Amino acid sequence: MGYLRFETPKAHYALELESHQEDWSDLDPQHMDALFFDYPLTKKDDAEYLGRVMNSKATLNAGDRKLRMLLAKAAQGGAEVWLGDFDLNREDVNLRLKYRPGPGRIIGMLLGGSALLDLLEILEKKKARGQQEAAQKLIEGEIQAHKTELAQQGKSRSNKLKKLEARLKRAQEIRDSATLSRRAFLGLGKKVGLKAGAAAFSYAFLPPFQALLHAVSWPGEIRRREIARRALAWYSGSFFPTAASEFRNAMGAKKLEEIVAETVAKERGKKPTIGMVWGANHASLKEHLMDPSLREAMIQHFRPHLDSLGVDAEVMQSLFRARFDPQRQLWHVEKVPAQH
Repeated sequence: MGYLRFETPKAHYALELESHQEDWSDLDPQHMDALFFDYPLTKKDDAEYLGRVMNSKATLNAGDRKLRMLLAKAAQGGAEVWLGDFDLNREDVNLRLKYRPGPGRIIGMLLGGSALLDLLEILEKKKARGQQEAAQKLIEGEIQAHKTELAQQGKSRSNKLKKLEARLKRAQEIRDSATLSRRAFLGLGKKVGLKAGAAAFSYAFLPPFQALLHAVSWPGEIRRREIARRALAWYSGSFFPTAASEFRNAMGAKKLEEIVAETVAKERGKKPTIGMVWGANHASLKEHLMDPSLREAMIQHFRPHLDSLGVDAEVMQSLFRARFDPQRQLWHVEKVPAQH
């Protein structure tokens, strides 16, 4: 698994991205000042309830076992624990609230639309050719029948025959105009294939590809884990930003930098080291911690949609702090006053 270390002007951070199904961690809270979990707070959560959760011995799943292990290490090393993430009651809104369409998506949509028009052109020509071939056969049948009538009458020409032959000639001209030569068909088909392929690349792979290039451009940070994280962060942040990931990342980063880091630094008299355990979908948490303008832009975008997202404004601002009491061997939880 491993974790990523980085630094902001206010704190040293260690970010571990997990699958929520693992019962072990590489983080060592004994050498940290604080831990921050992506425990999703709801309206029912208060200091008393969270205290019972943290002091419980229950290990119903892998997540519980990992939490107990980290809390035990934090207690031994004197690290405090902070909880400030929040829950979304209606995550389906994520698909409708977009921060901005990334350049990859715009390019992909244009190329895909162009490829679709080319494909429709091929299909229309094929349809028109089929219709005119059918009409041609009907007219040829009428001409043959009329010639038989003329032969029986001892005649060879008539006005009706002239009109039928004119109709046949017109049908043949339309059919020929709708006919694609082998070279033209292959050329148009190749164009459709190239555009569709470029659209798929731009739509699905361009952002991670750009992120890989960005990662490689920083000597010393070329690690497989960091490359993967940057690719995921790029994709979720500029390509498919949702409230479930980017809004929560922005709010979490704001609480960490503006409250947790400042509070711990003031009390301990040093720049704190803060460990973070979040789901892998929150890979861009680092970017939000490093860039105040990014997190503020994301917060301002989603803030007007709290009702649609099912987010309680008070819960969104909630932040709880837990410190271990070695005499009672219990975690004491208190709510930190909200800062707007």
